Amino acid sequence: MVQTVLDMLVRWLGNLAYLARPAAYIFVAGIIILALVGIFDRERVRAAFGSISSESRPAIAWIAVAAVLAVGFFALHVVRAAGVQRFSDMQNARTSGGVDTDSSVTIQGPPNAAYFAFRTFRRTLTLPREFASRITPEGLGAIAPYLGVPAGGNIKSLVDEFHRSGPDIVFSREQTIEQQVPVRMDSSDVGVSIDMTSPLFGAGRNYFNAAFNAKYVLHNPTSTRAHMLFTFPLPTGSGTMSDAVFRMDGHRLDVADISNGYVWNGSLDPGSAATFEVSYKNQGSRGWSYQLSQRREAIESLNLTLQSNRRPKFARYSVFPTSADYGLGTSTLRWQLKNIVTAQDIGIVFSNFDTSESIAKMVTYMPMALLVALVFITCFALRIGRRIAPEAAATAAASCAVGLAIAGILTWYVPAIIAAVLGCGLAVALVTRALGGVFIRPAVLALVTPIAFLWTTNTSLLLALVVAAALWLLIFQPVGNPLRLARVR
Repeated sequence: MVQTVLDMLVRWLGNLAYLARPAAYIFVAGIIILALVGIFDRERVRAAFGSISSESRPAIAWIAVAAVLAVGFFALHVVRAAGVQRFSDMQNARTSGGVDTDSSVTIQGPPNAAYFAFRTFRRTLTLPREFASRITPEGLGAIAPYLGVPAGGNIKSLVDEFHRSGPDIVFSREQTIEQQVPVRMDSSDVGVSIDMTSPLFGAGRNYFNAAFNAKYVLHNPTSTRAHMLFTFPLPTGSGTMSDAVFRMDGHRLDVADISNGYVWNGSLDPGSAATFEVSYKNQGSRGWSYQLSQRREAIESLNLTLQSNRRPKFARYSVFPTSADYGLGTSTLRWQLKNIVTAQDIGIVFSNFDTSESIAKMVTYMPMALLVALVFITCFALRIGRRIAPEAAATAAASCAVGLAIAGILTWYVPAIIAAVLGCGLAVALVTRALGGVFIRPAVLALVTPIAFLWTTNTSLLLALVVAAALWLLIFQPVGNPLRLARVR
């Protein structure tokens, strides 16, 4: 909503500037001619200014203030255009300073466990004598379509038998296959720590550093010693993994080929359990997800704790946490699930901060900030009964423009939040120096508004709070000034 209003105001100012372009050309030409004449004949210029009547001088002075405002608008427009172009060139460069903004969400799949079981299938066909005579020239392929092959396993043995039953021939095939039978995890304890780094505080792009730690317990559900398989898939949409460790019962396992993830093959006694621990660190962008929907069996117990330095949002159709604790700069989410079968996943996403877009919004708004400062200071001066001289107003307008322009230029070299605070703080200091300390409150309220555009989700709220504070200051505050502040001439 804020961006829509801002675009409308920019278009309106652009149309107004287009209509005023002839007058601006005449004014600029007059200034240039006056400057050239002043270089070669100062006395004539002084005489011309001295001939101006005292009644006309205030109007000319305020025209000069309007000219200063126009120059300030033009300077801020140049800073905006240069900044947008610079960030565009940086994003299109061959080199990169962080995770690509087009990268996908990091998805961690769940582990799978199974035990190997042997099953035997026997099939019998009774063949009439005339059909059996075809077996000799065509082989067993003549009856293969009638036998079929059991699915879901590897054939370990295959035995074919023929015997006569009266005038017919009876064919029997016995197949023994090895199948993987899924096993439930007794418990799944997962801990994830996500440290989000935003370009607002100096990062090249929006990304996070994640630390994953999980412990899975399973047991042999059969009454005999069983050969079992445990598979932990690697995350997708992830950057380089580091500090990756895979343990079983406290002993580190080295897996040579991890193209299919971490895989363990081994035997367990009946009723015995094994504990697997997986940990790694990685870098990602946009969000993080734990895929519960890929499990082939019901989840008996899942305890997942996610800690983050930023409050995340939840992906659509995801499982919401069973509890959540939010603090200042910290979020702790917990999923404690038991005996569930779900087609949903656990998924969180973070508000994406685009450096060039957010800074472009801030700098695009800066001419509006200049107008807001003009309105706030004028209304406050009328409220307290102070008169602002034209030279002080021109100095204040130039101070605002210089401070805001410096804020835009500093974003090229320092983090955006630091640049905005330094530039807007400089503008406030210069304005109060030009007008007097009594105007520090309307100046602060007007010149902190550009900083609101660096927040992706709360810009409207911050601007509404500023407007509410300004209304309180301009309407409800006492007329008297209890502080010792300089009077503006």
